[in-house]
Amino acid sequence: MSTDTQNTNTNPADDDGSLADTATTIETQIDQIEDVEQSSDLEATIQFYESLKQNLITIKDTEVATPHTDSRLEYVRDRLDDLYDVRETALNTDTDTEDDSEPSNSDESSENDPSPQTNSNTTDDSADSDTSGTFAPETPEIDFSDYIGRDDLKEDLQARVLGPYRDADRIEELGLETTSGVLLYGPPGTGKSYVARALGGEGDLSYIEVKIPDIKDRYVGGSEENIQELFATAREHAPCIICMDEVDALATSRGADNNSTGKDDMINTFLDEFEKSPRGVLVIGTTNRRDRVDEAFERGDRFETSFEVGLPERDDRIKLLKHFLTTPVDRPRNPGLRIDILANKTDGYSTSNIEQLVNEAAWDVYLNDQDRLSMENFEAAFDAISPVEYSRPGRD
Repeated sequence: MSTDTQNTNTNPADDDGSLADTATTIETQIDQIEDVEQSSDLEATIQFYESLKQNLITIKDTEVATPHTDSRLEYVRDRLDDLYDVRETALNTDTDTEDDSEPSNSDESSENDPSPQTNSNTTDDSADSDTSGTFAPETPEIDFSDYIGRDDLKEDLQARVLGPYRDADRIEELGLETTSGVLLYGPPGTGKSYVARALGGEGDLSYIEVKIPDIKDRYVGGSEENIQELFATAREHAPCIICMDEVDALATSRGADNNSTGKDDMINTFLDEFEKSPRGVLVIGTTNRRDRVDEAFERGDRFETSFEVGLPERDDRIKLLKHFLTTPVDRPRNPGLRIDILANKTDGYSTSNIEQLVNEAAWDVYLNDQDRLSMENFEAAFDAISPVEYSRPGRD
């Protein structure tokens, strides 16, 4: 962590320099920040910010201080904290990979204690469900600690969705009811289905995940029977989550296509089962296109609560980059690898994009017969992996 002690080795303003000269030096340094941030030399970047910090401390509370001095100093201190964290991570990684002759136990650990984060937030986890004829509930082996980032979303789901299940007496006293339906919407690759599964694990709820093709049947009335069976199974195992992945495939406006009769029957059956289910059955729908969901699904006691699962912010992108660099194995990295710069450059990337980016960089190491991941490998990866194209849909 950075400190505010005077650093005579990096401060360009010596004891004989005037405050005016120091102020001029600060403005020059401010103009250099953009170039410094593109540097791959971590130590030089730290020295630059230490110098700028000491200069700002020198003029603080003097006649040459500007209205921006305090805010600049706060920014520099925060930036130094980030940089020292990056250096500590790099040093720990370098120490762990120094002796290549020692066998790694990461593969053994993965076999004995498989981590549900291996695929991180992007995992749909639908492969485990056997929905051929029956909808078998399961108990998720992950919880919110396995979902990287979005602490605000997890807190909201804890309070608004799980809280009423855990505090039923208080909810009844206030004349409230548990939530019966939640719509999770947002860009592709942000882990909406993973959030739903983690919610089940967090609340120790039974969990059934289905896709629309799982309930469709080519025979007349077959799809409706599948929907009825799905809800009957959920009621039997309540409290239970039904996660409808890509629910917009079912919930598009009725009569919107030329072959709408069968689909309208499916929708009506689904809404009927939805409404008559007890509060112990929680239906979660996920969608990339909220604007395509029939508004009837968000009325009354259906998808009464909605949460956006958006693109990760910078702090969460740092967490995701660190995760994918160390999972499923601790990938060898150059000490000069700047996670902070990568986090800046991945603005607009989804969780899935970031995972793809790290994997693409690792492929570049392999194809070029190199030893460790470096910034150059990520530059090549950025050419191959573009951010998700997504505009937040609204309703007409």
